[in-house]
Amino acid sequence: MKITKFDLGFMSVTMGVKLDDGIFSRVPSILRRHRNCDYGDIPKEDAAANDFALRSLSGRVVSSYRVQAKKVLVITDGLGTDDVSTMVLLPKEY
Repeated sequence: MKITKFDLGFMSVTMGVKLDDGIFSRVPSILRRHRNCDYGDIPKEDAAANDFALRSLSGRVVSSYRVQAKKVLVITDGLGTDDVSTMVLLPKEY
């Protein structure tokens, strides 16, 4: 069974995302896509790993999106725990 939504837990954005108005204004839509299992521009193997993490409630989910020709990452960690958290960041902040 394919998971179609999951809990993002505590959500945060990095300073690089906050300082880029074009990216920061898109954070709600980026998070919505991520939560709805639209992982953006990632390899099929990574999408399969995300699906496995969601089914097994362990590990993390990673998505990558292009916003104004810039790459933005979203990482949800702590699946299956009480400490689920999601961060929106730029690759250089990883």
